Amino acid sequence: MEPCSVLVVEDDVDCAEVIAEALRTCGHEVAVASSAEGIHAELARGRPDVVLVDGHLGPVDGIQLVQDLRDGPLKGVPVLLATGRSRVEVARAARSAGIERVLVKPLDLALLFDAVDAAAGKARVRALRMAGGRPV
Repeated sequence: MEPCSVLVVEDDVDCAEVIAEALRTCGHEVAVASSAEGIHAELARGRPDVVLVDGHLGPVDGIQLVQDLRDGPLKGVPVLLATGRSRVEVARAARSAGIERVLVKPLDLALLFDAVDAAAGKARVRALRMAGGRPV
């Protein structure tokens, strides 16, 4: 898959850096935000191809944050959720918020890479369709 831009939203700075560095080794351009305020600032700088958001950002629920931004700056952007909670309720809530995929921590990097590639591919197809083109 082609490299893409990924916004990693993770309040654990060490975890965020490990994820960011792993994605960079695949050629992706990565920005990191460590809070709900940080995601707003990063989205104001530019629209990423994919967002990976932590399920729990301190006092803020990651799913709720995505839901709040879904009709605004995250409209049309594929979002992946990284969470330590592997419950059916989390998957349902994530799906209803428009989250593409739930990844359970600790993250399996191969699954993360596959999820980012798949989400970026879907985003490219959507962008082509919105522009009136067709994927080749």
